[in-house]
Amino acid sequence: MGAGLSLLPPDLLLRYRGLVDRPETGRELASVLRGLETSGAQVGGQSLRRVPLPFATDHERGELLKRLGLVVARVEALPCAIPEAVIGPAFPELLTSAFSRLAPLRRWLRKLE
Repeated sequence: MGAGLSLLPPDLLLRYRGLVDRPETGRELASVLRGLETSGAQVGGQSLRRVPLPFATDHERGELLKRLGLVVARVEALPCAIPEAVIGPAFPELLTSAFSRLAPLRRWLRKLE
């Protein structure tokens, strides 16, 4: 299960960097990503080698500014009875639960609209 954009279109990339640069929204994203990583999610997406201009090379959120995309993925463990979990009545609940764990990132990404 995952959330995000593997490659941000140019207009969204500019908005993303603007939000990352702002202390309030940038720190919020950093906190969301730390929380997701702590819970076992992996943060990925293409990145530049250097912090893009006009941002300082030592920017507090330089690693986030380097990103060209932002994807968070979680590997969800299925119950032991895998066939029943995949095709049975418990599967919608498994999906809902996994999807809800990614809600903080989805909420932050809506700021790009």
